[in-house]
Formats: sequence, structure tokens, C-alpha cells
Amino acid sequence: MHCGTVLVVHRSSVLASDMINSLRSAGLNTYVADPRDDDFLAMAAIVKARTVVIDQYSVDPEELGGMIAKLEAADHIERIIVIGNGGSRYNALPDKHKLLYMIPPFDTVRLLTLFGLINKNLPSRECQHKYSSEVEAVLISVGLSRSMTGFSAVKETVNCIVEHSIRRMNLSKEIYPKAAQNLGMSAAAVERAIRVTVNEIMQNDPAMLFRILMLPKNCQMTNKRFLYAAADRVREIIIQNSLAASGAEL
Repeated sequence: MHCGTVLVVHRSSVLASDMINSLRSAGLNTYVADPRDDDFLAMAAIVKARTVVIDQYSVDPEELGGMIAKLEAADHIERIIVIGNGGSRYNALPDKHKLLYMIPPFDTVRLLTLFGLINKNLPSRECQHKYSSEVEAVLISVGLSRSMTGFSAVKETVNCIVEHSIRRMNLSKEIYPKAAQNLGMSAAAVERAIRVTVNEIMQNDPAMLFRILMLPKNCQMTNKRFLYAAADRVREIIIQNSLAASGAEL
């Protein structure tokens, strides 16, 4: 299915280039509009867009509801997708005559799935990793949540590190690109999403983070330090689980 799409986002948004490239690569006619002064409505009408994608982070929170209401009133708009973490009230509201979705930033796979245009070259993230549940458990234990912007990027990257522990792969040249391929995004976007997430959890409870990952107190937290420490913790859990299973069998 090919349909005109308006990506309502400031041109300087960190999400813009990755999201636009992903949509266009998937075969969608994608246009960019500014959220101010109803420019998005004018552009949507000009290109005859049936779907509008809004980057929540480029819009004033008080204006988002009004934008959605205006799109609801536009006859040619059939679907509204909000990129962000605005809460459950934006999730496929049943009382609306148009489908309204709320999806996390950088989750290109979920975005393309809504269009029925998921890239066939992308593997299924739900079943591709053997220790995915252990990785997720560790991430949640140190303060991440599935609703956080970079959760998928962090999880995918830690999975890659755990699965390639037979040798120490280069983070920038090997791990990020591999995670990016699985997520359907760029390596730069993966690195950026992880950096944002690590900074966010460092603002919450750094003492807990250092304790669980067994890192020196008040050390400088970088992407590399966090990712490899999380991967080491996952490996410990895997070993513990294996020993417990062996003991049960005996």
C-alpha cells in the first residue's frame, strides 16, 4: 500500500531524518510540514495525505490535542500516528472515527507495521534472541521501562553484545550497525537513543544503577560502560540459571 504521508515535525528534530528516510525507503510518499500556524493541515491537503505522523517532541504539549482534533475534522485524513510517550489516552481511541496510534520514538519496525510495509529483510525481534527475557529483566532492574525512548535500542544492543561474547566486538563499527540493522534504523540513531536513555536513568537513581551493575561509585557513565556492564550482568544470570537447571536435573 502506498499513500501520501505528512511527517509533522520541526526540520531540526533529531527524529526527522531517521523517520523520513525509513518511511521513504519503505515506499511511502513522505512530506515534511511545520506544526505551527496550521501549516500541517495545508500541506496534508496539498499532497492528499491519508496518514499524518506527528513527532510529539516537536509540538507544544498544550497544542497536541488541538492538532489531533483538527486532523480528526479533516475528511481526507484516515489515520493519525503520534511518535512519543504521551500516555494511554493516545492509544487507538475507540470513540474516534479515525485510527489514532501512539508509538515510541525510533521504533521504525512498529511504525512500518502500521502501514503493512514492514521490511521483509528485518528479522523478528520477538524471537531472534535466545536471552531476550534475561536482558529485559536486567534493564528493568536498573531503572529502564519499556516506554522509554531508547529501550528497544538498548535492549537490542545488549542482546548483540551477549550473543557475541566469544570475542569483544567494536561497539561503533560492529555492535551499533548490527543492532541498527535489526531495528531498521541507522547506527547513529541507535547510539543517540542509547545515550538519551542512559542519561535519563542516571538522573533517577544512579546509586542503584552502580550497585546492580557493580560499577565504581560515581564513575563516568558512558554508553560503552553501561552496555558492557549490563551484558556482564546478563551473563551472570544465564550462568546462574544454567547451574540451577543442572542441579535440578541431578
